[in-house]
Amino acid sequence: MNYTFEPIKQFKFKSNFVKILLAMITLCVVLSTLFVYYIAHIISEKTLEYSAQSAQSYANVILDNTDNYIVSLHQSLTQLSYSRNVFQTSLSKEVKDSNNNLVTSELALTANNNLLIQQAILYIPLQNNILTSSYKTYTFENSPYSAMISDYERQTVMAKTIEDSSKVSSAFLYGNNLILARDFPLNGPKKLATLFYFVDMDELFRRTTQEASGNGSIFVYDSFHAPVFSSKTNYPQEITAKFLDDFLVTKNGYFSLDGSAYFISSSKITNWKILYKLDELSLSPSDQAIFLSLAPIILIVTVTACIFSFFLTAVIYAPIQKLFSSIQMPKGSSAQDDTVYKNEFDLISHSFHQLSDRQSELDAMISNVSGSIITKLFMDLLRGTQFENSEVEQILKESKSEFRINAFYVVCVLSLNDRQDISELPPSIIGELCELISDYCQKHDSIYHMAVMDHNRLAIVFAFNRDDSVIKLLKGLTDLEPIVGAFSKKYRLPFQFNAGHMYTSILDIGFSYKEALAAIQSESKTAVQSSSEHQPEKDHRKLIPYRAIQVLELVQKDDVGSAVKLSNRTIDEIGKSGGTVYDNYKLYINSIQDGISKIDYINLSAFSNDLLPQFKSLEAMDEETLKFTMMDSCETIIQQLGKMLKRKNNPYIISCQNYIHEHYKDYDLSQNTAAEAIGVKSTYLSKLFKESLGVNFTDYLNQYRIQKSLTLLTETSEPLNDIAMQSGYNSVQNYIRVFKKYMNMTPGQYRKEQSITPVSDPSPYRTPPQPPR
Repeated sequence: MNYTFEPIKQFKFKSNFVKILLAMITLCVVLSTLFVYYIAHIISEKTLEYSAQSAQSYANVILDNTDNYIVSLHQSLTQLSYSRNVFQTSLSKEVKDSNNNLVTSELALTANNNLLIQQAILYIPLQNNILTSSYKTYTFENSPYSAMISDYERQTVMAKTIEDSSKVSSAFLYGNNLILARDFPLNGPKKLATLFYFVDMDELFRRTTQEASGNGSIFVYDSFHAPVFSSKTNYPQEITAKFLDDFLVTKNGYFSLDGSAYFISSSKITNWKILYKLDELSLSPSDQAIFLSLAPIILIVTVTACIFSFFLTAVIYAPIQKLFSSIQMPKGSSAQDDTVYKNEFDLISHSFHQLSDRQSELDAMISNVSGSIITKLFMDLLRGTQFENSEVEQILKESKSEFRINAFYVVCVLSLNDRQDISELPPSIIGELCELISDYCQKHDSIYHMAVMDHNRLAIVFAFNRDDSVIKLLKGLTDLEPIVGAFSKKYRLPFQFNAGHMYTSILDIGFSYKEALAAIQSESKTAVQSSSEHQPEKDHRKLIPYRAIQVLELVQKDDVGSAVKLSNRTIDEIGKSGGTVYDNYKLYINSIQDGISKIDYINLSAFSNDLLPQFKSLEAMDEETLKFTMMDSCETIIQQLGKMLKRKNNPYIISCQNYIHEHYKDYDLSQNTAAEAIGVKSTYLSKLFKESLGVNFTDYLNQYRIQKSLTLLTETSEPLNDIAMQSGYNSVQNYIRVFKKYMNMTPGQYRKEQSITPVSDPSPYRTPPQPPR
């Protein structure tokens, strides 16, 4: 395209214009180059830092996986040492083929079920005997393992002690083998026997290195800096014990050596070290990557520099303004083609429009990310995760969401049958459902969020204006059910519609969702009936006992953190509710105490009166001090309850419970037989029952037998004598006596009562008697 600059001929000092313009362009180019170099330097440093962090994280993950493999072997070794066959054989001074066959079978089964175990052996000093998982038996002198066992007992193998829950074993390298050993029942000279695992080094090496990237190498060193897989891979000669010691002391990122970057991670369990080797050049971005990252910046800076040069030159040399205004197209040229620009400024304008379009795309991407954050927040809340008010408020604010913490919230659930999958529905059907709900929200001045909670279940969270009438909102919910019904009928989809209770905070939608699910399971109420039964309480006093139940349910689900958050929020709501705050606090703490007292098999004596707030001393406190005192007291109670519930999960208690559940019909079942079966002393088992469950062994056994007999009484017509025998009692008189002790009535009275009125659950915590599961 040719341009004519007719006015340029009128300028007397054309050289001045050219000099100034060239000077300005040169200055702008120099400044732009420096700026681009600075940005490239920052990108290179940040990329290197991120790559180093990723490599270090990868080394840590490999180490964690290796630790898990070793700990799992330690746990397997510990469990095998408690085996009844192994323990009894180790006690015997005589060699019995029957016992040896049982032990070798158990060793073989253990080795076959775990690919990491190459060989398992049992050394019994009393018998001078060695049993192996290959079904072979040796005397100590004739065994191929005698040298290793001798070195182990003389403690010359540099073993590393592994301890987990007071259970101790040792790991050491012997030749090219990794061996785990455990003395039992005591360590040292008092031991009865020693179990050894020979680890399959091929399998361990494969698992450790299977995820290594193509340009990276993994090297494992034990606690004494000895290579663990020296027979599997070539370890770098430049990595010495001193190198590892210096590396561990500095702990300063990574270490460069001969063009390679080394990342190290050290285990606190085994003291093993994972060394991850990468080509140092792979950590830095390539020139092509930097150029692609800077290309938009270079374009923007170049265009800006040119425009700045022209305009600044126009200011310095005023005649250039006339030049710009006098640019003309040659005669006969066509401007009908939109792709042809009249001048350079049209081209620059078009470029800026393109940049603006890119900015719009970036804004759309940010909006999508915000939507993902909101989706995750609602998924967590619906699943019952508890948040602080400030956490949710910040998420809603940063994502620019229309939802607010305080509003009327209700969760509705649409469920298909178990054989159908929502993901298999055409997108057009889901789109139409969203349009119907959007129209409903517009008519009722509300907003909604939809989440797929299961393969056949949708949860829809509705938020209504806090100033609206509750009766109006409940009436509005009745309009939603026929909409869903018509939609289901149109597409022949068996959607079941249910709604939970209405709450005044977004933090409570998990409870509303849980209530909607409960309505689905019962199938006894419609959605609107379910929601209308629980209006948002204006009187917080009526809601307090229900909140206490929700807090204790979270503790029993082992979610102590969420329970504390919900308790603190409840106390804060009570403090802001006005009225008799002191009496409401007292009602809340009493509801907590009452709920704890109804939980089965915990030692209530552990809740001393010092844990409970003394309300007489609280009367003189101001409301703020009283609130924080209540929060501290309730948090202490919740933490104590969480610890007590965890004690019920003691492995010996669980083993004993399982044994009782399998042998409760045996007349001769006693504490001694159960203790012998699980490998502990009877006195120790008695102590565990009292501390963990708050009852003794006999009470637990009787309660479980009575619980089992209840089913026979209500579901069969068998005589009491047969029921007594099937429940583990050797006489009907003994059965009637124990039954009356725990049920306050005879079996005949219970059977007669159940034939008239079903037994109802007296509390949300237990049905008497109910042994722990």
